[in-house]
Amino acid sequence: MGFQPLKRELGRYNMVISKQSLYFYAGVANALIALVIIPIRTTTIGQSHVGAHLLGSAPSFFGLLALLMLLFSAIKPKASSTFWIIVIIITAGTLAHEILQNWTGRVFDYLDIIAILCGFLTFCLINIITGRLSKTRPNQRVEPTPNGEAHP
Repeated sequence: MGFQPLKRELGRYNMVISKQSLYFYAGVANALIALVIIPIRTTTIGQSHVGAHLLGSAPSFFGLLALLMLLFSAIKPKASSTFWIIVIIITAGTLAHEILQNWTGRVFDYLDIIAILCGFLTFCLINIITGRLSKTRPNQRVEPTPNGEAHP
């Protein structure tokens, strides 16, 4: 599984975005969201019960996404199996950290575990989508032949 460039034509310019830089920018965005939500969730007054739970678990969701995306923007795994093993190990470590909080006197919240699992599934979905996009050729032009048929 290589990091093939994703191509998108923007007007008259061709912009090439590699999968690695896509992971980097998405990872930075997720890290910023996780950091911004932490003070917001403690100062928001008058929010609904559902909103309080979503804001309480959001740093776990966005934090795991940021960790996975920034890690894979920095390294290039040689095999697809290595990629998924690392993702599963990081997710399992994050889950273990949350579960161990139950016995260390810190706050244990089962919604954080659900948020981590949702973050893992979101990362998998993003990886599948970007993997499929990198195999397509969006800049392929279709030229008509003299007999009127179109061919690439």
